[in-house]
Amino acid sequence: MNIIYTAMVGSKAHGTDDENSDTDVRHVFLRDLKDQIAPLDHMKPTKEIKGEHKDDEIAYELSHFGRMLLKNNPTAHEIAWSKHREGDVKFIIDLAYAALDSELYISHNLGFITSMLKDNNPKSMYHAARISLHLKTYMTEGAMIFDTNFYGVGERQWLLDLKHGETTLPEGWSFNVDDYKMSAWTMHKAQPHRVQSLVYGRYLKEGIPL
Repeated sequence: MNIIYTAMVGSKAHGTDDENSDTDVRHVFLRDLKDQIAPLDHMKPTKEIKGEHKDDEIAYELSHFGRMLLKNNPTAHEIAWSKHREGDVKFIIDLAYAALDSELYISHNLGFITSMLKDNNPKSMYHAARISLHLKTYMTEGAMIFDTNFYGVGERQWLLDLKHGETTLPEGWSFNVDDYKMSAWTMHKAQPHRVQSLVYGRYLKEGIPL
């Protein structure tokens, strides 16, 4: 497997980890030529590979990852914009920026917040609050920040208290996009043809035809 990019995500990347936190690692890889031209119909190209510890380590094939980014899957964008990364970082950032659609990205995150609030358990409350802080920064500053230094001391402790069930969100709490003035940097539309061109170009660079 030709891995071109690796990023740490999850609580350790956010700086909200504790002694029970796993190390969540994500990779982006190029599939082999053999995987593309397999003559048997049932041998479909590999899209996703899970590591020994299942969700702790997952690798995504580049074309599949590009489609995830174009759907503005929040998880895919967290992988791309994580500050804890190595490999072909510039390429992945170019790919993520070309795929980013601000309205769709915000909508998916709002949907995730709503879903977490319905679950109404400490971990879900933590995720809802964490994403709301991320969205606030993205909407007002146009910045994608997934880093251990993102939260202030008070915010970090608040999130940990939510995670451990030592506090809860106020009754009726929600994230309202109308409370924040959208930054000009936030108004971004996806460029699907650019995404396709980048993916094609990366495979051709390796001498792997598509």
